Amino acid sequence: MSAMARSNPLRDPQQYNERFKVQIYIHEPCGLIFPDVTGVGREMLGLCFLLDLLIKSEVIQMQNQRNGSSDESPSESETFRKEAGQVIKKMKTTLQFLPKPVPELEDYLDSQGLSLFFPRVEVFLIHGHPIEMLEKPAIDGHFEHICKLNQLLVLSQLLQDHVQDNNQHKYIALCIALLYRALQQFPDSILLNSYCRDIEANFSTINSSLQQEANSTAKPVLPEEHVSWLCKMTGGLLRTVRSLPYELSDGLSPAIAAVLPFSDHSGAFSRRADAK
Repeated sequence: MSAMARSNPLRDPQQYNERFKVQIYIHEPCGLIFPDVTGVGREMLGLCFLLDLLIKSEVIQMQNQRNGSSDESPSESETFRKEAGQVIKKMKTTLQFLPKPVPELEDYLDSQGLSLFFPRVEVFLIHGHPIEMLEKPAIDGHFEHICKLNQLLVLSQLLQDHVQDNNQHKYIALCIALLYRALQQFPDSILLNSYCRDIEANFSTINSSLQQEANSTAKPVLPEEHVSWLCKMTGGLLRTVRSLPYELSDGLSPAIAAVLPFSDHSGAFSRRADAK
């Protein structure tokens, strides 16, 4: 042991050099890079959306605690603290791709107008805990509007699939009723109101044609003329929703305004807004 202690080491350890640091992206999408300032902006926009949803959900949970029988004052959950902390950490890491000097997180959100679209995020960064907003942020309706549009797409496609399968014809009347209710969520849409009237004119006949007689074991099958009408109606509805006419995109305006500065197609969006 004494001889080993007196001998020279085989290798001298080198001082750590940050250039050789390997970035860990195991939880990130493939090919995630921030080549420019716009790329950083897109990533920050997505993180703001994510953090805003986390805060909104946690505020609802805290309200439920407050309305419950517990006398304890509501506090944020450990899960929320962990998830929100991860998002904020990712935000700060993303800012490191900006040119030096790197701005503080709050300053960056203010300079890019993101604090205006995501006031919950701004308040959370200042106070450190989720706070109920007295005034509903304009961007809150974005996901609700997307869900309504998605309902129309899913139900229309489901009806088209059921028409092709005789074993599913017994569910067609129910799907049409659900589609009608989804259409009624857009009472101010002239385009969608025409589909409502079309369903009102044909639903009773279709429902009657699918009614089974007592003790009958035969599966109900929709008559060919109704199949043709249903395919035409759902096909037109799918094309209408996917084209996103102005009257169906109003609910997306706040989100489009937030995305616009970070979009490669900002010129196209601007022309569309001007035309409107």
